[in-house]
Amino acid sequence: MSSLTKSSNQGKKSAIRSLQSQYIFVALLLGCLVLTGSTLGYINIITTSSELSSQADTTSRVLGLTTNMREDSSNSYSIIQTFMLDPDYGSHKKQLLNEITQIRQNLHLIAREPLIKQLGLKDKTTEVSEQVDKLKTAALHLFDVRIATHQQYPALDISTQQMNPASHEILSALKLTLLEYRDNTLLQDLQTREYALLNEALVGWMNTIAAYRLYLSNRMGSFDSLEILEQESIVDSHIKLIEKIATQLVELNQQQRFDFQGSNLITQLPLHIQQWKNGFTEVKRINQSGEWRQDNMLLNKTIIPLIQAINHNLKNIDYEVKHEYQRILEDKTFASTKQNYILIGIILLFLIYIIISIKLLQHFIIKPIASIASTMKNEAYHHNGFHLPNFTRTRETQDLIDAFSEMSHQVFKRQDELEYQAMHDSLTGLPNRLMLHQRLDYHLLISSREKQNLIFMMLDLNRFKEINDTLGHHIGDNLLVQVGERILRLLRNVDTVARLGGDEFALLLPNTNRSQARIVANSINRALEKTFIVNDYELQISASIGIAECPNDGTDSHILMQHADVAMYIAKREKSGYHYYSVTEDSHSIGRLSLGSDLKSAIENNQLELKFQPKYSMQSAQITGAEALLRWNHPDSGAVSPEVIVDLAEEMGVINELSNWVIENAIRFCAKHTKEHPECTISINLSVHNLRDPNLLSNINYWLLTHKLDSSRICFEITESAMMTNPEKSIQVLNKLHKLGIKLSVDDFGTGFSSLAYLKLLPVSELKIDKSFVMDILHDESDRLIVHSTIELSHNLGINVVAEGIESKECWNMLQEMGCDSAQGYYMSKPISESEMGTLLKSPSNRKGNFSSLTKAV
Repeated sequence: MSSLTKSSNQGKKSAIRSLQSQYIFVALLLGCLVLTGSTLGYINIITTSSELSSQADTTSRVLGLTTNMREDSSNSYSIIQTFMLDPDYGSHKKQLLNEITQIRQNLHLIAREPLIKQLGLKDKTTEVSEQVDKLKTAALHLFDVRIATHQQYPALDISTQQMNPASHEILSALKLTLLEYRDNTLLQDLQTREYALLNEALVGWMNTIAAYRLYLSNRMGSFDSLEILEQESIVDSHIKLIEKIATQLVELNQQQRFDFQGSNLITQLPLHIQQWKNGFTEVKRINQSGEWRQDNMLLNKTIIPLIQAINHNLKNIDYEVKHEYQRILEDKTFASTKQNYILIGIILLFLIYIIISIKLLQHFIIKPIASIASTMKNEAYHHNGFHLPNFTRTRETQDLIDAFSEMSHQVFKRQDELEYQAMHDSLTGLPNRLMLHQRLDYHLLISSREKQNLIFMMLDLNRFKEINDTLGHHIGDNLLVQVGERILRLLRNVDTVARLGGDEFALLLPNTNRSQARIVANSINRALEKTFIVNDYELQISASIGIAECPNDGTDSHILMQHADVAMYIAKREKSGYHYYSVTEDSHSIGRLSLGSDLKSAIENNQLELKFQPKYSMQSAQITGAEALLRWNHPDSGAVSPEVIVDLAEEMGVINELSNWVIENAIRFCAKHTKEHPECTISINLSVHNLRDPNLLSNINYWLLTHKLDSSRICFEITESAMMTNPEKSIQVLNKLHKLGIKLSVDDFGTGFSSLAYLKLLPVSELKIDKSFVMDILHDESDRLIVHSTIELSHNLGINVVAEGIESKECWNMLQEMGCDSAQGYYMSKPISESEMGTLLKSPSNRKGNFSSLTKAV
C-alpha cells in the first residue's frame, strides 16, 4: 500500500466516529444499573458462600484423612501378606512401620479438627489409635514368628525337643544291642530269632523316621489334607510294627536271651517308643488343627480382626462426617437458590442491555462486516480487486478493511513459502520424500517413452547413530547438512538428491546406466570418507549405497525404491560401500523362497558339505586342529554363501536342524581321524539360535557317545554378538558345555563391545582375533597394537590365542614374535574338502608346517 493511500485513510479515520465512543455512553448508563444490583447480590453471595465453603472444606479434609487411613490400613495388610509369602524382615518391617506411622499422624491431625469434637467422635479416634497400637504389636510378633521356624511350626519344636532325643535313644539301643549280640555270638549262630528281630526293629525304625520326615515335609509344603491323613496312617502303621517287635524283644529279654548291656537297653526300649509316639500324637493334633502354622493363626485371629475393626470405626467416622457434609450441602443449596434469584434479576438487566446492544451492532457492525465478508469471498475466488459498497463506517470497520488488504498481500507471499517447505527437507534444504516421488514418477515416464535407463540409489550413513548419540543431535544435524552439500556437488543439474529422514538419502540419476552409477557411487564414498569438521570435531563416516536400475529392477517408483533399499542393506551388511540389487538376494523374492525350500530338502537329504580350514601351532608349525565350514553347491544357483544359508535357515525355521547337521558331521569326521591325529581338535561355529535350543546339550552328548569321541576333541566357537544377545543365558549354556569337557572359543574377538566385561565369567580356553585386525597388521600401527594387547590380555587370563586371516610369511613371523599360539589363513591353507583334510592329517610334512603346496593351490 502506497504512502499516499495510507495518509488518505488516516484522514478518513479521523472524520469517522468511533463505535467505541457511542457504545461507551450506553454501556455506562446500563452499567450503573447492573452494578448496583450485582453489588447487593455479591455481598450476600460472598457472606453465605464463605461460611459454607469453610465448613465444606473442613468436611472434605476429614474425609480425606479417613480415606488415607483406610488406604494405609489396607497397605499394612498387603505388606503383611507379602511378608508371609516372601519374608524380608528388614524391608517389610520398615514399610509396615511407615504405614502405621502415617495412620498415627493422620489420627493426630483428625483429632485436632473441631468438626470431630463437634460431632462427638473423639472416643472413636481414641479407639482407632488403640487398635493401631495393637495392630503394630501383633504384626511385629507375626514377623518374629514367621522368620523363626520353630515358632512358626510348633510341630518342629516338638520333633526337636521331644521326638529326636527319643529316636536317638531307640536307634542307640537297637544298634548297641545288635553289636553286643553279634560280638558275643558265633557267626554260624547269628541266624536266630533274636538277631532277626533286632535287624527288623532297626530297619522298621529307620522306615518310621523316613515316613515321619516325609509326612512333616509334606505338611509344611502341601495343603492336601487327604494326602496328609494318608501319610499319618503310614507312620502309625510303622509305629505299631515297632511296638509289636519291641514287645517280642522284651519277652525274649525276660527269657535272658540278651547280655547285660542289651538287656538294660531292651528294657527301656518300649518307654522310648512311647515317648516318641506321644510326641507324634501331639504333632498330629497340631497338624490337624489350625495351630500347625502360628503365623496363619495370628494373621486370621488377630491381624485381620484388628484391621476390620479399624476400618469399621473409620467407616463410622465417615458416616457421621458425610451426614454432616450432607447437611452442609443442603444449606448451601438453599443459599444457592437465594443467589439464583439475585442472578435472575441481574440477567434481566443484562437482557435489556443486550437488546439495545444488538440493535446498535446490527447497524454499525453486522451489516458492515457482512459487506466486507462478501467482498472477501469475491477476492478469494476471483481476484478482481478489493471493492467495498457504501455503508456507515466506524473506526473499527475501517481498521478491519485495512488489515484484510495487508493480509491478502501476505497470504500470497506465504503461499509460495509453504509450497517450498512442503516439498523440501527443513534441515538440509534438499527435496523431501514427496518431491522425490513426483520427480521419480516423472522421470520414469520419460525413461519409458525415450527407452532410457534410470538409476535410483538409496544411501545410508554408517556410524551416524554413534555420532548422534555421543555428540548430540545438533552435531548430527550439522553433519547431515554437510553430507547433503558434498553429494550435491558431485551430481548433475538434472539429478536429484533427497533426504528421506534420519541419515537416509536418495539419489535419482536420469539417463544413467550401471557402469556410470558405479562411478557415481565410488565418487560419493570417496567424498564422504574425507574428514568432516563439525564444531571443531573431526568426524569420519562412510556410506552404504543400494543401487536399482530401471527397467531391469522395476518400472514402478515404489518397487524401485524397495529394491534399492534391499541392495542398501546388503551393502551395509557386507561393508562393500555399494551394491546392485539382485533378485536372488532379495529375501522377499520368489527365487529366494524357492532357495529356502531347497535348503530344507538339502538338509534332509544330506546334500550339504563341510570344508575344513586347518589350524596351525605358531611355535611348532604343526596342525593342532581345523575349523568346520558349511558349504552348499546348489544345482541351479551354484555356490550359495554361508551367510545366505544361515539367513535362509532362520527365515524357514530350520536353523536348529542345519546346526545339528553341521555338529554331527563334524563330530563324525573327527572320530573317523582320531587314530591318524589324536591331538587334532575340530572347531564348530555356534550361533545365538543354538544357545537357545533346549535340545543342544542332549544332542551333542548323544553324538559323542554314538561316534565314541572324547568331548575334549570338540571346540565350539561363539561370536561376541551371540553371547551379548542374552549374556546370562549364554553363560549358563556355555558352562554346561564346559562341564561336558568341550572346549570353548570366542570367535571374531574385538568386533563387539561387551565381551571384556563377560570374558572372565566365561569358561573359554581359546580366543580368536578377527581377521579385520590381522590382515593389515604389517601396515597399520593401531591394528598391530590391538592384536599385541589382546594376546597379552588373553595370556594373563590363561587363554590361548588364535589369529585368523594370515595371508603372508611376514604376517606369520610378526604374530609368532608377539607370542600368538595358533593361526589360520590362506598362507597356510584354504578351506579344503573332507578327503583333502584326511590326506593332510596323514601327511607328516604338512603336519610339520610345510605350507608350500597348499599356498600354491590358493
